[in-house]
Amino acid sequence: MDSTKSTNSHARPLELWGGLECTTNRVRDDYFHQLDRNGHAARADDVDRFASLGIRAIRYHVQSAAWRPSGAVRSHRTG
Repeated sequence: MDSTKSTNSHARPLELWGGLECTTNRVRDDYFHQLDRNGHAARADDVDRFASLGIRAIRYHVQSAAWRPSGAVRSHRTG
């Protein structure tokens, strides 16, 4: 058997997926949102630009800190 050939007769071509840097990082008492700093938050046409590159899926992270209602108590992980 030739180990360089696929035995999967239903092989699909590779798809290009992408992801955005969406970290909210803290430096001392200041918080920086990477989506703001990299400009993506203000550019609605970025998704079309990604598609023009052949990207078929994008990972968007919803950050709980950004969507937490005002006055809600923060949860802390322990472990």
